[in-house]
Amino acid sequence: MHTFQKMKQFNEMNTSIGRPRLCVSLMGETLEDIRIKAQKIKDTSADIIELRADYYNGDIVKDLSAAFLALRESFDGEVIFTYRSNENGEYGKLTPDTVRQLLMDAAMHNVNYVDVEYGLFKEYPDIVEEIKKKAAVILSEHVYNGIYSADFIYNRLKELSECGADMVKYVIMPNTKHDVMQLMEGVIRYKEDYPERHIIAHAMGEIGLISRLSAEMMGSEIAFAALGQESAPGQIDVDMMKTCLDTIHEQLES
Repeated sequence: MHTFQKMKQFNEMNTSIGRPRLCVSLMGETLEDIRIKAQKIKDTSADIIELRADYYNGDIVKDLSAAFLALRESFDGEVIFTYRSNENGEYGKLTPDTVRQLLMDAAMHNVNYVDVEYGLFKEYPDIVEEIKKKAAVILSEHVYNGIYSADFIYNRLKELSECGADMVKYVIMPNTKHDVMQLMEGVIRYKEDYPERHIIAHAMGEIGLISRLSAEMMGSEIAFAALGQESAPGQIDVDMMKTCLDTIHEQLES
């Protein structure tokens, strides 16, 4: 698809108006596991699957094409490809250079979005523009230990949005309820000033649940939910999440 057409399609699919679309992370350890879990997710309310390649037990570099084939045998909706680092920014057995190449290769496999961590972007600033030739880019930052303020989060979203990605994902691990409120205030202020920009934002953990449920109010465009296994603390069941988001959306529309 031509780059202009791809971006037009992306902007049509992603809008802060309306209920956020639901994404479930697929954490398959084998090809058969990916196939089975993709089928199970297909039978839920999920709009998007996030293929979490960091959970794969085999050689994901070698098995990348097979992994996408296994997923697409069951699911023909939108797909995010992610290879997440740990809290220390390490990619398990893979080097940052290998992960960079893996993400670029994934963009060639009819994937809708490729998640690029901000830490990787800082090492390879060309990665966003390279991947955007084939897929939309979600530039993500997960903060596990921080002192959070609405002003800081507002400015951080501005900085991340200026890196050229199609969408920014900003996630925190809060220490207190106050941290969650600061995140929500910062995101709301940002979306009021930049309504045309695409973001995903929430706080993890049990105390962060309110930020997930408030996605539409904040202008966060994709909400993450679970099917059995959580990919991040604080996620709730995908069908329950849809019911909650639908109810909130109906109240906001009335």
